[in-house]
Amino acid sequence: MPKTTHIDPLLTNDGVSIDHRGRYFCNHPTNPSEKEWLVVEKLPDPVSGQYPADGLIICRNDRMVCRHVAPSTLLADPKEAAQALWAELGNVPVTDDGELEEAFLHFPKGADREDVWQWFEETFDISVATRWAFA
Repeated sequence: MPKTTHIDPLLTNDGVSIDHRGRYFCNHPTNPSEKEWLVVEKLPDPVSGQYPADGLIICRNDRMVCRHVAPSTLLADPKEAAQALWAELGNVPVTDDGELEEAFLHFPKGADREDVWQWFEETFDISVATRWAFA
């Protein structure tokens, strides 16, 4: 019987095995404004039963291509991705009129806070009011 080699999976930042064609939230390591859902297009080829430390994980959607080196900054759990981004948003100052005083993700300085909340609701299929804003 042929001997099979066990290969430890590549993992997302939240500890989930990365699968080819899987859908993950990209927490882009070099461009913080480029965070969105992507599909894994290519995983590195294992060498001697291990993924190479410098192996590229290629992800893509209709707007961008993203390259990650393991350990990946991809997130599989939408709830965890939303919570991490919500925490980042909490560090962005807002004017008395509800406008961002700094850019956040793809939202420019001066964007209305409610537009950001709407993006959270549409992107993560959540209710900002019931999940965080008034908790």
